[in-house]
Amino acid sequence: MYAVLNESMVTPGRATEAEAISQRLFELQAKQPGYQRGALIASIGYPGKYIRVTAWESPDAYRTFARSAALTQFLQANPTQGIITQTRPLEGFEVIAQRMDPGTSQVCVLVEGTVAPGKAAAFEQSRNELIALLRQAGTGVVASFFARSLANQNRYLIYHSFLSEEASQLALQKPEIQAWMQQHLGAYWAGGMDSAIERFQIAMVHAPVTV
Repeated sequence: MYAVLNESMVTPGRATEAEAISQRLFELQAKQPGYQRGALIASIGYPGKYIRVTAWESPDAYRTFARSAALTQFLQANPTQGIITQTRPLEGFEVIAQRMDPGTSQVCVLVEGTVAPGKAAAFEQSRNELIALLRQAGTGVVASFFARSLANQNRYLIYHSFLSEEASQLALQKPEIQAWMQQHLGAYWAGGMDSAIERFQIAMVHAPVTV
């Protein structure tokens, strides 16, 4: 699976318009070969900051859409000037592991960072352990995945979504999770400035049903 991350800032007072454009774009993408699902998340700590994540079968499937006449026409019909400002280039990731469970997510935690040379294998194993541990501890987690950047093989993206803000906070208090964090949380990153943990509200999830 291939994931595309798109980070942007929304002009104050225009969130409703921005979210409507994103919803229409999800609907267009659902008609494209290789599209699987998507989510729009809004930062809790930085008002107006949104991240849009979409999942595709392959990089080629996304590139075909990105170069399509359908997208060109969509952008012409849905101008974002004055509403949305892209804050960094689109970034593609190879999804290494994922787990989806029943439930409607309300909040999520997103972790980004660069792993020190030689530590990638141990890092990936530790994050697989966390995905399993979150379920064993009964933390209310709904979706988990972690992915490796196609532009930098040592750069990773980790995502966990929860049923509620309370569930996400309770997860941190579980003894099993506390023990894991003490051993693994900062053990692999290349440097403190290379990693970031941020909390988001789930603005929308788009998961079309394949017939």
